[in-house]
Amino acid sequence: MMKVVPDPPKPACSIQQTAQVTFGSCSNAHEPLFNVQPGVPAEEALRHLSNHLQAALEAANHVYTHTPLADTGMHWSTLWALEAAKALVEGLRIGAKNGVIRSAAECNEFIPGTLGKTAETPFVFCGVGNSSLFSVRNNVMAEDALVHVSLYLQSAYDTANSMCMRTPNADKGMHWATLHGIEVGRALTEALLEASDVV
Repeated sequence: MMKVVPDPPKPACSIQQTAQVTFGSCSNAHEPLFNVQPGVPAEEALRHLSNHLQAALEAANHVYTHTPLADTGMHWSTLWALEAAKALVEGLRIGAKNGVIRSAAECNEFIPGTLGKTAETPFVFCGVGNSSLFSVRNNVMAEDALVHVSLYLQSAYDTANSMCMRTPNADKGMHWATLHGIEVGRALTEALLEASDVV
């Protein structure tokens, strides 16, 4: 007997682990110096990504408040991109912690800790009561969130790199810290995205 209605397509399993990605080429000035190792569980990669973004955010904030540059727009652009990227990562971490994962029926196997969707996560805190201006939306697919994390980090890297080139050598240390944190964060993001294509 022929089925009248075809079976719905099986949803793709979400991100489980990293793929190998190279980084540390100083904007393609030389061969990459480092690898993100393949097979790192997604939640562990996100934890490290969050830590690197926090370090880059603090370094960029220090540069903004202590380095006399005329172009504060570049500083704000870097800070915004880092804060938005960190909020997306935190949304994914909270979503994974809350058990937003694919079921065995959806993936043909049970994969503990598989990243599925974001949880609502506020960011850009200010004013009385430390209220937030923005939040990451609930239920954004992990792959979509990570694509935007990657784009924000590319933007932050480009603006921070531009500022670094205009800073006297004595003050470049904080810029380099910012750039390193951004580059590691972007490599981890790309490693998760590349692995999601393999699944």
